[in-house]
Order: sequence, then C-alpha cells, then structure tokens
Amino acid sequence: MNCKNCNFSLRTDYSFCPNCGAKVIHGRITFKGLVHDFVERYFNVDNTFIRTITHMLIKPEVVILGYLNGIRRKYLNPASLLAIALTLSGLTLFVMKSYAWEMIDFELINGNGSAEANRKMSAANMEYSTFIFLGYIPILALSGLIALNVKRLSYVENILAAIYILANYSIFMFPVSLVALFAIPKYYLLIATLGLLTMATYSVYVYWRLNTETGIGTRLVQAMAFLMLYVMGFFGLSIVTFIINLLLGVIEINDFLPPGALD
Repeated sequence: MNCKNCNFSLRTDYSFCPNCGAKVIHGRITFKGLVHDFVERYFNVDNTFIRTITHMLIKPEVVILGYLNGIRRKYLNPASLLAIALTLSGLTLFVMKSYAWEMIDFELINGNGSAEANRKMSAANMEYSTFIFLGYIPILALSGLIALNVKRLSYVENILAAIYILANYSIFMFPVSLVALFAIPKYYLLIATLGLLTMATYSVYVYWRLNTETGIGTRLVQAMAFLMLYVMGFFGLSIVTFIINLLLGVIEINDFLPPGALD
C-alpha cells in the first residue's frame, strides 16, 4: 500500500508514514476515531494546547518570540488557537441567544433611554461577531507597533502576537462567560464590559513581558501610550459598527432617547 499523502510505499503494519509523517488510515472513519483525532490533535500526550494557553499566561514572550524564531512544534500555532477561540466564542453566543437572552438586563450599561438600542445592536452584532472579534487583531497589532515596537517586530509579526493574545484571552474567558450566562444572566453585559478591561490589561501584560529592552520608566510610558491607542481603536471599531447598524436600519436615533422625549 502507498501513503495517500505522499504516495510513499508503506508496510501494512505502519501507523505513520516514515516519509511525510502522516497518519495511516486503514479503514473508514468512525465517530470514535473522529473524537480520538480531535483529542490527539489538541490534547495530545505532549499537551500542546494546554502548554500553549498556560505559558501564554506565565511566560507569553517564550511562546510568541519562540514561534517567530522558528519553534513551531512545541506550541500550538496561532491559526489553530484562533480557530478554537472562535469556536468557543460561537458556543457562548449560542447559549446567550438560546437560553439567557430574555434575562439579560440591557439597561445596565447606558440607562433606560438606550436599552432597546442595546438589545437591537447586540442581536445584530451576534450575526457578524466573528468579524468584530477579528477586527480587534489589527487594532491591537497597530497599537503595539506604534507604542512599543517590541524587539522591532514588523506589523505582520505584531499581528501574530495579537492573535495569540486575543485567542488565549477568549479561551480563558469562555468558562467565565458560561457561568455568567447560566448563573447571573441579568448582569452579563456588565461582566462582558469588565471583560474588555481585563482584555486590555492582559494585552499590556503580554507586551510588557515582550518588551524587556527598555527600563521600567520607559515601559510605563509606552504601556500608557499603548492603552490610549488601544482604547481609541476599540471606540473606533464601536463607532463603525454603530454606523453600519444605523445605515442598515437595525437601530434608530430615537432608540437612544429617553422615554417620552419626543412627546
């Protein structure tokens, strides 16, 4: 028999191709085999997934700079980590929409006058939440490039760092979001807002660990500049989504007025 990936001649007792390393499939795929492949890919013996997300907390500079320097097998690559994060984010939105939607208090953030607008915008944003999530990546990368330029990374390399940061943050926020949706759904928007502050703090922490070439005083100034750019980018993205929802007719200006304001 030959390898289906590289056509290398194989013995019948081979489990992996000695030429390309691909797993040899001897029969049709089963549900058990599918589950095994998933677990082996992300939770294998070497704990690639677990190692990546934990090291992104305790020594993120090793993960990010290691990948940029060619260490590609020790940690999960950013694309795979991002795919996991987006999957978990989609599951969170599913629980939010199917279980907790009617119990969420949309008046907590902006007051009574914009509760309906918050509800409408949240419903609309759920439809293209992936694009909003991905929109944070260039914002974070550009903030890092301008304010810090860690080890003189290029913009593309800052993009990779941003993917690691946002994906890892999203994965760790997944259980927090589920607990909030099931236990205290009324306050979910408040917790999500606090989560954005946590994301900004975590981003600064990672870049602080990456930026070891300057003194603490300089790094503090750079961190403040980074936060300012990041907040500006976040509000810029929020304004863009607001305008899009307004143009599409999802929301109206009247939705933001207090009850009886037009009477």
